[in-house]
Amino acid sequence: MIVCGVFFIALFFLDEILMPWYVNQRATVTVPDVVGLKKEDAVRILEALKLEAREGDTRVDAQYPVGTVAAQNPFPQQVVKQDRRILSDHQRRRTDGECSCPAR
Repeated sequence: MIVCGVFFIALFFLDEILMPWYVNQRATVTVPDVVGLKKEDAVRILEALKLEAREGDTRVDAQYPVGTVAAQNPFPQQVVKQDRRILSDHQRRRTDGECSCPAR
């Protein structure tokens, strides 16, 4: 009986005190909109905010010039912890025979 009581007290301490303290250690930051920027500019902006810039996929999208960020995850204006990875898809040239039509 005493062992169960100690177990539940320890569980309560971990869940209600220790975990919230640990989770709230790092500061939060609002994710900037880097879509449409050159890859180098996007990386510089993200790193200045202590976010980790990671390259995602490359895509063909007529809306953005080659070498720019065509999409990002998480989306702009989301609040995240510092050191969060921000994935950005980059625009590339279309190869011969490749369609830029949306996938179905």
